[in-house]
Amino acid sequence: MMIKTYVVNLEKDVIKRERMTEILSKLPHLDVVFFKAVEGRKLNPTELEHLADMAEFKKRYGHQATLPALGCSLSHLEIYKIIRKSSDPVLVLEDDATPAENFTTKLKPVYEWLSKQSEPIVILLSPCFSYNKYKQCLFSSETSKIVNVLHGQMTSGYLINPAAADLLAVKLQPVRYLADDWDYMKRWGLKMMGVVPNLTDCPKELGEIGLSQVSPNAPGKTHLYKLKSILSFRIRHLLGMRYSNRAW
Repeated sequence: MMIKTYVVNLEKDVIKRERMTEILSKLPHLDVVFFKAVEGRKLNPTELEHLADMAEFKKRYGHQATLPALGCSLSHLEIYKIIRKSSDPVLVLEDDATPAENFTTKLKPVYEWLSKQSEPIVILLSPCFSYNKYKQCLFSSETSKIVNVLHGQMTSGYLINPAAADLLAVKLQPVRYLADDWDYMKRWGLKMMGVVPNLTDCPKELGEIGLSQVSPNAPGKTHLYKLKSILSFRIRHLLGMRYSNRAW
C-alpha cells in the first residue's frame, strides 16, 4: 500500500525541500509529491481580486489578510482540487513538519480506517487541537487513537479523504479563511478528528505566516481577561477537555 503524500513547499525554500526529501526518503509506503506552493507576496492586485475575498476575510478575523496567509490558503485549496478526484485518502505535510518515529507503521491503521469512511473527514496529525477525554474514541490501534476535535489549528500534517477535499474545494472559493480555520469549516459538515498521540510535529516558533499576522500595535491582555481565561480553562478541564500535547 502506497500513501499519496503532498508536501507543501515554496519554490524558494530549497533548504526545507532538501530536509523533507531526506526525511521522507527513509519512510516506506509514501508516494511523495512536492507541491509548488503559492507565494502570496508575488500575487498581483488582479490575481488577489480574482482569487480572494478580502472583505470577508476582514469580517471574519477583524484584520486584513496578509499575503503569506493567503498564499497558504490558496496552496491547500489547490491540493484539495487535486484530491477530490482521488479514490483514496491523501497525506498532506508542510515542509517544516517532522514525522514521528516509525511514522508509516503508526499511520497505516489510521489511514486504513479513514479509507473505509464515506463522510468528509480531516484527521489532524499534529499536536494542535483539543478534545474531550471522556468521549469514546472513534478508533484505536496499538499505538494511536482517533478522537473528535473540539478546536483545531495548524495544517502542518493531516490526512484528508476525497469527500472532504470535494467539500472544501467548493466552499473555500474564493479564499476568505485561514487554511487552518477548521472550526469554521465544521459548519459545512466537515468532520474534524485528531490522532493521539501526535504523529507529526511542527516548529514551536512562529514561521513566516504566523509572524505576518502579528500586530505590533495589538493591545495587551488585561488582568481581568487573564483571570477569566484561567477560570474558563479550569472549568473546561473538569469537563474533560484536553489538549493534544507533544508526545515526543
